[in-house]
Amino acid sequence: MMNNSSIYIVLLAVILTSILAGCSDSFFVRPPQDQLTADNFYATETDLRMATAPLYNTVWFDYNDKASFTVGDARAGNMITTDAGYEQFLLFSITSGNDRLNEAWRSLYLAISQSNLTIKNIQQKAAGDISEVAKENAIAEARFMRGYAYSYLAQLWGAVPILTDPAKLIDQPNVRRNLTEDVYQFAINDFEYAAEHLPTTDDPGRVTQWSALGMLARLHHARAAFKAQDGGTLDQQDLDTAKEYARQVIEESGLNLVDNYANLFKLENENNQESLFALQWTYEGNTWGVQNTTQAYFAAEAALTGVGDGWGGGTGVSAWLLQQYNPDDQRRKATFMLNGDHYPELMQEEGGYTYEGTGASGPGSAIKKYIIGRPSDNDGRVGFMRTGINTYMLRLAEVYLIYAQAELGNQESTSDSQALQYFNAVRNRAGLDSKTTITHRDILLEKWKELAYEGQNWFQLVRWHYYEPDAVLQFIDDQERNMSFEYTQGGDTTYTAPPTNITAEHSDFNLPYPEADIVQNPNLMEEPVPYDFLNEEGTNEANKE
Repeated sequence: MMNNSSIYIVLLAVILTSILAGCSDSFFVRPPQDQLTADNFYATETDLRMATAPLYNTVWFDYNDKASFTVGDARAGNMITTDAGYEQFLLFSITSGNDRLNEAWRSLYLAISQSNLTIKNIQQKAAGDISEVAKENAIAEARFMRGYAYSYLAQLWGAVPILTDPAKLIDQPNVRRNLTEDVYQFAINDFEYAAEHLPTTDDPGRVTQWSALGMLARLHHARAAFKAQDGGTLDQQDLDTAKEYARQVIEESGLNLVDNYANLFKLENENNQESLFALQWTYEGNTWGVQNTTQAYFAAEAALTGVGDGWGGGTGVSAWLLQQYNPDDQRRKATFMLNGDHYPELMQEEGGYTYEGTGASGPGSAIKKYIIGRPSDNDGRVGFMRTGINTYMLRLAEVYLIYAQAELGNQESTSDSQALQYFNAVRNRAGLDSKTTITHRDILLEKWKELAYEGQNWFQLVRWHYYEPDAVLQFIDDQERNMSFEYTQGGDTTYTAPPTNITAEHSDFNLPYPEADIVQNPNLMEEPVPYDFLNEEGTNEANKE
């Protein structure tokens, strides 16, 4: 029985609905809607900017709403939770009908289909007096978003259908999956186009050339690992390319790390100098799907938000993640709350908020990232299940660490001065001492702590699993997921081992395809086929039934 998780329903809906689903803040100015159609809309350069605006929020809503934390953090072992949907990912017991699985798949293909539609409309319907540069810039934004979605699909599912024209899918719904290596290449091609045609600077929140180069660094490093499946060593050409792209972003962009790590996650600092790509949300209006809902689900208690949500009392940090933090690491308190932690920026009218959770009453901890508090803490910019704080998708700090990873490559360790400079810049900001030699595990754990609860940690394990699969299974085994703990400020932390250990299998590193899509398109379970890159229209003749 098909349900609305099917990408084919999603893609059809994109075609049949408005080309714009913008919101009402300054980043997304909604145009007059009377008699607006794709045929008459693309008349000015301003129209092109409006057309790409929904690619920064609405199409990603289902992924950001719950799936990002579920896929990126629960599956990585960062959580202990009473939520059954998250727990399936944590326990490696996920089924093809899991809601979070379906939301992730649906949202990624919605981003792809809306990007495809935007590209097609600009190419076919933009007014003749709009400059080629403006059209290329708008297409580059759409290709950036499409490439980002495919980069996730490649790492989460592997072989997936590469789709470039949603209209063709209606007539030919039974498409085959394409080879994983082709999905990687397709995403890289999109980012290369974006890097060539995006400006070096733009309005706050818009992606730039540096955003695309940062993603090329991430994706070439991922592909270096993917190629190691055959030979067991990271591909040196991709490593060198990743390092060069990372270098360009670090040395030529003029961007810098934010001085204080905790300030990254305060509303007043959105679109800061460290943000290379962030989803843009608003708390305003009645339109569902343009807001950030993270606070509603993960705030420790309703008193924190003051608007009737705040349902995060059953979800907290895993004991394993807690153990990774040095007591001096300033990222810890900005990432998750422990008993006795005080936050002056929350509940300001009452002198701040002190978390008093204990292991006996639940997880004994709570997530802090993206928890910004009450309306009175944020100039009124909070509502029920609504905040406007951006969601980071790529930060400069990650690019620093990608450079170090690419330089390390297949070596056991490195003392390369440039790699150490960038690696230690991230550590020093966190209040930690510099290292003089770094290993794969050093960088892995530094990146893990830097990006915890930003939906990225599972992707680290996927990339590692490509070339050292048994080591990753041992890493997961050592996490002792669902271990509980009792924490006291300044005192000893008591850990209680889980009754049974949670283990992973190699097959767990590709998510199951959603049941609804398999029913709609049985070809999804057939062997993947090569993608036809020579077909400029992208109709992908090779993957038709």
